[in-house]
Amino acid sequence: MSENRKSNIMSFFKKALGAAVGYKVYKNHQPPTIVPPPEIVIVGIEKKGSLGSQWRVKYKYRSSMNVTQSFTISRNTSGMTIGRHKVGIYWN
Repeated sequence: MSENRKSNIMSFFKKALGAAVGYKVYKNHQPPTIVPPPEIVIVGIEKKGSLGSQWRVKYKYRSSMNVTQSFTISRNTSGMTIGRHKVGIYWN
């Protein structure tokens, strides 16, 4: 195999590896879709840490909009129960 061909193959693998790492970083920075019950309002979502895959979700009850509460979720979280209310969490 010629030296030029080896170089082209290595270049291809480097680009493929870079694309795979880039995609993983992109997916890690996409927030989940939060589906609260009608009694709860989601007021914010923020990523915890620069490399971690945890998110802090801030919410309020409609009955007491002056009080903000929060919970933390990670990629393996598919739902939460807050009191008697169930919150759906969907990762893209």
